Amino acid sequence: MRRALGLGLLAASAVAAAGCGAGDGARDGALLWSDGPRTTRLELKPQDRIVGGRIRNDSLRPMDVLASSMRAVDARGHRVKASITFAVAPGHPLWPTGRVNLMPVNEQLRTGMRARLKPGEESSLVVAWHHREGQQPPVRLLYDGGSLPLRVPST
Repeated sequence: MRRALGLGLLAASAVAAAGCGAGDGARDGALLWSDGPRTTRLELKPQDRIVGGRIRNDSLRPMDVLASSMRAVDARGHRVKASITFAVAPGHPLWPTGRVNLMPVNEQLRTGMRARLKPGEESSLVVAWHHREGQQPPVRLLYDGGSLPLRVPST
């Protein structure tokens, strides 16, 4: 009887997990899209893709996320080379950009290299990449502790 109950609970949890996991476009972790994501194509650069919107910290604890630690991946989990920023508009860094670890935190925040979000706070997020023939588009954005879906139309 105990074994049957245990197997029943295991089967029920597997069905529940299949219906609400990272594979169905749901978020996985503390960050979620509060507005977006929206995909843009530039007429003059038809191979470039830009996905942007607003994200929110939906956890109960503050988050400190470096854009350089985030990774765009395709459906097979392979990395897609992309530029990721929390900035809405281009900015001029006052420090050398190649050494983020030497840059003061306030400069990282100002230029969109880092986002610090208290519970419920929002930030802009922009992901851009150059689409190559035969390349799979990114479908998720991985970060330490979770991932965000990128709804990208097929090309």
